[in-house]
Amino acid sequence: MKSIVILMALSLFSFIPDKGNESAKQKKLFQVPLYWFNTSGSYLRTNTLDDEILYTGYNNVTSNPKTLRELGYQAANCTGTPPAVQPIDPNSPDETLYSHP
Repeated sequence: MKSIVILMALSLFSFIPDKGNESAKQKKLFQVPLYWFNTSGSYLRTNTLDDEILYTGYNNVTSNPKTLRELGYQAANCTGTPPAVQPIDPNSPDETLYSHP
């Protein structure tokens, strides 16, 4: 009887998913594409946050000194279709990317 209880307890732990072993590809599946604009409001491209960081070398760390480089908006916060897309509220981006001198 004890061995059955121990076996059942051990089997519960074998079904707990391990979040630390997700591959980079699996993590990217949940990223939202953003419309990226430069600081003057010109549309640049559509990309996810991670891919934009890899592409530009900018990051979203807000420590000083920093220079604002790009603003990212979700599709729900924009009107039009690329390349004529515009943010509905340019003053509240969903993501911001900075360069650090």
